[in-house]
Amino acid sequence: MSTSPWRIVEHRGRAGLQRLEADWGALYVALPHRSRYHAFEAQLAYLDHLCDTPELARYLALTEGRRVRAICPLVARDDT
Repeated sequence: MSTSPWRIVEHRGRAGLQRLEADWGALYVALPHRSRYHAFEAQLAYLDHLCDTPELARYLALTEGRRVRAICPLVARDDT
């Protein structure tokens, strides 16, 4: 059994993204060089307007205890 405080937690779709809003905002503020593309609102706009299958979007949150240290957005694609 692992005693590591590190975990990866998957959040699915728009509802999952919305659960990460506060953590996303905290990570955004901590960035040394922010751009509008890193903002939570930009990801939400992408999901709502440009993503072909928003329900397939996944957000992997790397957590240390209760603190989210990183979020990795993953979106299913079909490139032909």
